[in-house]
Amino acid sequence: MKAKQRIILFWCVSFIFFIHYCFSQTENKANSAKTLKVFIDCADCDFSYFWNRIRFVNFVRDPYLANVHVIIVAQKTASGGRRFTIRFIGKKIFKNIVQNLYYTSAETDTKDHMRQGLAKILELGLAPYISQTSMANLLKIEYDSQQADSVRELGKDSWMYWVFHFGVEGELEAEETQNKFNLVNEISAERITEIWKIRSRFKHEYERENFKENDEKITGKRSEWEADAEVIKSLSDHWSVGIFGNGNSSTRKNLNLSFGFAVGVEYNFFPWEQSDQRIFSVSYSSGIRSYKYHEETLFGKTAEELFHGRMRIELRLIQPWGDVNTSLENFHYYHDLTKYSSKLETKLALRITEGLAFTLDLEVESIHNQLYLPKGEATLEEILLEQKQLATNFDLSISFGWRYSFGSIYNNIVNRRF
Repeated sequence: MKAKQRIILFWCVSFIFFIHYCFSQTENKANSAKTLKVFIDCADCDFSYFWNRIRFVNFVRDPYLANVHVIIVAQKTASGGRRFTIRFIGKKIFKNIVQNLYYTSAETDTKDHMRQGLAKILELGLAPYISQTSMANLLKIEYDSQQADSVRELGKDSWMYWVFHFGVEGELEAEETQNKFNLVNEISAERITEIWKIRSRFKHEYERENFKENDEKITGKRSEWEADAEVIKSLSDHWSVGIFGNGNSSTRKNLNLSFGFAVGVEYNFFPWEQSDQRIFSVSYSSGIRSYKYHEETLFGKTAEELFHGRMRIELRLIQPWGDVNTSLENFHYYHDLTKYSSKLETKLALRITEGLAFTLDLEVESIHNQLYLPKGEATLEEILLEQKQLATNFDLSISFGWRYSFGSIYNNIVNRRF
């Protein structure tokens, strides 16, 4: 091909791309003027269902591109269901329109039932924004008079808000030379109202592992149970008090039997009604605990009673820029303040700018209170099978990452082939 022909071909191709770019920009501007751009911020939602059902908006991949930022937060209800707070935050020309709507599902609701309920609330919540766009002329409101007439006030709760749970879970893994069996039983009862929170739980776990090598069989067993109960009373929008009881047994931690009792107080700097958006609380509890060990400990004890204290600071924020959940806890014994443990837990998801986000999961603990450690060294079998807790001064777990996305701002289309 001659040089002149190459130049002509180059300019033709460039002209075609230029025309395509101009039309695409014009189309996007037209769409942005007619259609609402929505970003849904939810940790566990069926986005494909929303995109298929709600067709009168454009869902975008980044909150910086949206006219409306929707944050969905789920919290467990006293009856075992989930209470969803759906927060609509208007942006740009809608920045003065902010609202909170709610949806509550029952424990017996299926996933399909929950996503139908959420989608309906999303449609209702988006209506005030749609009403200010040209799409408003295409929408209509339907009213089911028959169902509305059948709605009646709920009668008296014969269970008095008490909810009970019972569960059994087993797991079996097997290969030619090894097998593992795990069984977990759990039962709980709770009663939660605006003023009182009463909960009790019992959990038992049994694990057995078998290994075979050169006709030699190695068996490891681990058994532990834990029971706890709490009674918490709300004093005001910020203050709460509680009574706590706990008992447990663990072959791994050399605990034949341990039980304790404590009382505590908690203050939240924000009103508790805002707990779906932000929490900044400080709590302190104090009590006594009794220990009876399987084997004599490093400190020459087979049993002892100790007074202890626990302080906890928690910060939780769920905002358009991301979310953070961090806590700092210190557990200490009064007889010797050098016997303590301090634990920091942080989960962070931060949007830096359009398309760029940073995530961090951190758990670090400084440990100086392993009073239960038995005398003598653990055998190789006990170490490999995790039958005994080993001495350590710290425990660390950290994961972090960056996420960046770019390209088309729309994500309405659903294609689930293969």
